[in-house]
Amino acid sequence: MNALVLRWLLVVTVLGTVGLERSSHRPATPDSKSDEQGPRSARPQAIELPGIENAFLVTDRIISGGQPKGEEAFEALRQLGVTVIISVDGARPDVETARRYGLRYVHLPIGYDGIDRDTVLRLIKATTLRTGCIYVHCHHGKHRGPAAAAILARALAGWSADEALSWLQLAGTSPVYSGLFRAVRTFTRPSRAELRRVPSDLPEVAPVPPLVEAMVEIDTVWEHLRRIARAGFWPPKEHPDLVPSREASLLARLYRGLLELRSEPAAEPAFRQLAEQSAQAAEQLAELLRDKPAEPNRDWQASGRRLMNRIRQLCVSCHRQFRNPAR
Repeated sequence: MNALVLRWLLVVTVLGTVGLERSSHRPATPDSKSDEQGPRSARPQAIELPGIENAFLVTDRIISGGQPKGEEAFEALRQLGVTVIISVDGARPDVETARRYGLRYVHLPIGYDGIDRDTVLRLIKATTLRTGCIYVHCHHGKHRGPAAAAILARALAGWSADEALSWLQLAGTSPVYSGLFRAVRTFTRPSRAELRRVPSDLPEVAPVPPLVEAMVEIDTVWEHLRRIARAGFWPPKEHPDLVPSREASLLARLYRGLLELRSEPAAEPAFRQLAEQSAQAAEQLAELLRDKPAEPNRDWQASGRRLMNRIRQLCVSCHRQFRNPAR
């Protein structure tokens, strides 16, 4: 751990100890004078945390990254002085594990098309629930999470629009998601009156539409198939429980489940066509993986990669039309 990270950690510690009852950090309010007149935070710094991908110290109070996985991830966050975790992902947060480490979850799912004003206010309100640091995450910590962290940095640390947009580039946020960039660029600080109107009983687990639930499941299975593909379409050594043909069959069923939804955009003909094509490609992949050779061979693996690429291309096309455009 380098000197910069050590210096930042000292901000949230007292004599080398951290935790809710011991933290000396006083949370800034979005319209406090210290936001604009106090010392500016250092440039965001990438850090390594167990069970968390794409982790960054964004400011002296805001940490961003991917979904925490496992006990060690929550312990690492606690040791960094985190007391509130904000998830902007559609997946159900691991509230039970977080509680065991004294961490309060707030679940505020957002899409890739932007962040509305109500959600912006609730994001900022979540930072007032407890003293200590805030951990903001989406699934992989590259797009929605960094955008939410940028909103908070503008609200709490007085970042300019240019500083916030530079942070998105550092985090790897794709310019394809123009709505996220616009939400960060056009952010305006809320008044005290606006924040007072936001209730404090923010949800630990928020309800999400059926389409979001389905997409979360699809993303999980797709990650399993990517692991399988990296292992030559054999069960990965680190996850021998993953059966290749079973995962492909599950993916096909999930795509066909999209055809049963009647809400927008799932009801649109173009969406349904893409879902049908994706289901067919996944079924072909499942059939290929069921008829596996005695030993992996290049032709068989190449066929698997072609089908995986076909599914990925269909997903990209669907996202481009229905998920990514700024609202």
